[in-house]
Amino acid sequence: MPRAVQRNNASGITGLRLYMDRSKGQPPTLQVQASWVTDDGRVCSTHYSTKAHGP
Repeated sequence: MPRAVQRNNASGITGLRLYMDRSKGQPPTLQVQASWVTDDGRVCSTHYSTKAHGP
């Protein structure tokens, strides 16, 4: 089970999640998810994934 870190801060980000996916047979992958609310009340989110180099 990937470990997740959830944190709220004053920059307007309402959810931040980072985890390292170390599935067997695959290179390690860093996953980043963030969500925030804009001034006009819309909820936005972004997701980023990158393969890690090394063990």
